[in-house]
Amino acid sequence: MKLLAVLLFSLLVLPVFAENESPSKDVTQVIQASTPTAEWNGWGYSGPPTAELSPKPEPETFTMVVNSQTFSGRVEGVPSTKGLEVGIVSLVGVHFVDPKYYQWSPVNEDGTFSVTSNAYPKASKALVLRGPETPWTFFRYDFPPGQGAADLIFRAKPGKKIRLSLRSEDQTEVTKGYFQFFPETSQVNDAGVPLRRQRIGLADLRDKASTEIWLPLEPVAVLVISKGHANFYHVLDPREADHFQFNLQKGGILKVVVRDADGNPVQGVQANWMNPASPLSLENGRTNAEGVLIRDTLPPGKVHLSVEGFPSREIFMESGRETLVELKK
Repeated sequence: MKLLAVLLFSLLVLPVFAENESPSKDVTQVIQASTPTAEWNGWGYSGPPTAELSPKPEPETFTMVVNSQTFSGRVEGVPSTKGLEVGIVSLVGVHFVDPKYYQWSPVNEDGTFSVTSNAYPKASKALVLRGPETPWTFFRYDFPPGQGAADLIFRAKPGKKIRLSLRSEDQTEVTKGYFQFFPETSQVNDAGVPLRRQRIGLADLRDKASTEIWLPLEPVAVLVISKGHANFYHVLDPREADHFQFNLQKGGILKVVVRDADGNPVQGVQANWMNPASPLSLENGRTNAEGVLIRDTLPPGKVHLSVEGFPSREIFMESGRETLVELKK
């Protein structure tokens, strides 16, 4: 009887104990980069509206203050105000490529904040919230030049910390690269007016095998950039995994050479290029002192190339191969 009791205990109790006591494993989602084919419709300033959300977000709350550059209010929905910041974004050009368009101010311990813009008085402004355990959250309103706000209620989005890593085509670990995150679709304010496109986070490997970032609990778009690899755009959902591993393609190599009629190199000639099937692929650069411009991160496929002083043309990029464009003025 004692032996039977021990056997029954082993069969019924121990499996439950083992299941409860075993350490939980991170869920990894492997994302294989592929060559884009269908032309991308884009989102930008006139792209598709935000998908119908259920439940709809609460209306934004604030009191408009004219002839002001000050924004004040309080933050709600954060686990802690430690390290929390409110930023004013000056909406100048492609503002998210340059830190000078961001002005950050700490949130007080009681959740209140007040920040006054000290730059670009003629630019429209956006407000963004960030913190150690808070994903970037934009206030859904673009403030015209010369308009501030008081009594702002800034509701932080719930978030999750995820891990990101990169591998090359041969599965070699990649330790240099970064990830730019954007909302999946165009954003609108409570009146349905489109908002300027916003970046909701940036993560950099910095010579490490992986990096971490807090993201909102909703689908987000990511642009992955790593030297020698094709830039890759993807939409991921942080709720689906704890670790996202991107397997990248080799980048197409664009080499533009510009010379004058005597064969001398021409410096400072601007080139712009875009793959119409690859989101966020519009880039530009200038020739160096040797009259040469080289980029090795172009996605494979058809590329529209425009070089200052020359007719536009179409070229075709192949993964890991160089496409040479020689021009003479």
